Amino acid sequence: MKVLVTGASGFIGNALIKELSEIPDLDITAISRNPKLTNIDTGINWLSGDLNESHFVDSLSGMDFDKVFHLAWQGLPDRSSDLCKLNLEISKKFLLGISNRKEVELNVLGSCLEFGDAFGEILDSTQPKSNDDFGQAKIELNEFVKSIGVNYRWFRPFFVFGTGQNPRALIPSIIESIRQGQPIKINSVDNSHDFIAVEDVAKAISTTSMMKGVYGEINIGTGELTNVGEIARTLYSTHGLKFDQNFNPSNGFYAESKILRSLCSWSPKYAGIEGILQYYKMKLSSNG
Repeated sequence: MKVLVTGASGFIGNALIKELSEIPDLDITAISRNPKLTNIDTGINWLSGDLNESHFVDSLSGMDFDKVFHLAWQGLPDRSSDLCKLNLEISKKFLLGISNRKEVELNVLGSCLEFGDAFGEILDSTQPKSNDDFGQAKIELNEFVKSIGVNYRWFRPFFVFGTGQNPRALIPSIIESIRQGQPIKINSVDNSHDFIAVEDVAKAISTTSMMKGVYGEINIGTGELTNVGEIARTLYSTHGLKFDQNFNPSNGFYAESKILRSLCSWSPKYAGIEGILQYYKMKLSSNG
């Protein structure tokens, strides 16, 4: 089976490639602007290319892939309006071009930010509503994917953390402050989110993509809300340090993930504050 992965050297893409490489009889082609920077199995066919170049997309369209995993989104963590418009147009042209075979299956990465300021449980069927440029761009791309007329899965991972994450992101910033023995000021300290490990996201995508008859919109989350301040306080306490910033936990939204749990027998390995602590335990202990 021939599969194509865009954004393969990115945060989620890197983890997904590792999962897909464990599946027998997959012929994997992975796209990255900098494939030499990857440290993944050399048995994968790495291509250096830009999806904004029409001749490159045309060359991919003639390769007759059975499954396509589209994760690429240039410029992140910058989610400015101009970049969102650029990525939306690039993605539309790419997905339309790559779908020249009706047998192809599209697996496209959405975002929980499509749900904007929602609260409480979010079902796979919940209609997204966002005033954010990034969320709106993803919503529009989702509608475009539906219109192409091929089988598709639209994956919406919730708040992803883990190895390979931008060092300026929340949890890596907390861990670095602990290593440096420096206090940290967190603007989002009251917020509560459904935090999910990148490996759990990759496992959900790879498992579901190999199942016939499971298509449509699929949320990927733990189903638990974890407060940002509680994360900081717990991680600090593992080193005998005190997190002094006051916080008042607020409500947020979390994924039901019914399709993953009931149809795909998937469940997250890391969930809630205990899961986050378990995930980062070795990283913290390496600080001495």
